[in-house]
Amino acid sequence: SSDAWMGDLGANESIAKVNWRGARIVRSLLQHLVADRGLGNAKLLIFGGASAGGRGAMVHLDTLKKDGLVPRRVPVFGLLDSPYYIEMPPFRNLTMADHSLSLQTQLVAKNMHNEAILRGSGSCRLAEAWKCGFGQFRLSLLKTPFMLIHSQYDAYGISVLENITLFQQPGPDECFPEPQGAHYSFSGAYAGRIYKGLTTLPQVVKGKAGLYSTTCYQHAVAYDDVFGQQKLKGTSMAEATEQAVDAFMARHGPKKMPYIVDDTCAVFNCGQYCQSEVKSDCGLGPR
Repeated sequence: SSDAWMGDLGANESIAKVNWRGARIVRSLLQHLVADRGLGNAKLLIFGGASAGGRGAMVHLDTLKKDGLVPRRVPVFGLLDSPYYIEMPPFRNLTMADHSLSLQTQLVAKNMHNEAILRGSGSCRLAEAWKCGFGQFRLSLLKTPFMLIHSQYDAYGISVLENITLFQQPGPDECFPEPQGAHYSFSGAYAGRIYKGLTTLPQVVKGKAGLYSTTCYQHAVAYDDVFGQQKLKGTSMAEATEQAVDAFMARHGPKKMPYIVDDTCAVFNCGQYCQSEVKSDCGLGPR
């Protein structure tokens, strides 16, 4: 829908003269699934997405039952892959919106006029509505249990803030642009902020949400073979997600939400388990 599933604005109303109808699509699909596909009698709904879809799922997750889109008797669990945007000054004083996750989010909220969607029927009461669609501020407010997957060296966040091509640099054949050391130092600082933010989320600290966080240069792999093949501490993202769902469905049972975090490898794309290749002679620096 090209709006992270957060818009409901027609082309005749939008500055860009395009349709942003992601939120309407989400609502219509859920209504169809309940009315015609048996969702109303489901034993579980896993509601989630990756990248923009993960951010959209984050915004809608607490509204599904509140807005009557899903019957209250149906258990709902979130699966959020790579939704964690953070506020951080861009690399070497880049100033364009293309290089700022927070400024991008502010401009999108302004242009889509979607404050009501972002606030989710009272689910987010932050003073600035755009923050309701920004992972750093919104994730900690979620009431619905969820599984969070997010790399500390998230490739999208780094590519935006450092003005490099996503997944092209570094990669199997290229390193970061010169000066490499400055790029790696910035990436390390970014990773440190991500690590702190993820591991201190109140839901994670209280065992109400699962967390899987590598130090691999990756982004949004829930749709990829990496989801089931790459293993951190002997566990894949798919296996961790299954553990999280089992813990959620056990309700008052002894099972715990997974906490699988690389907290020992403090360099870019570190760890033999990473299935994202970077040239061995690239200048890797610790954070």
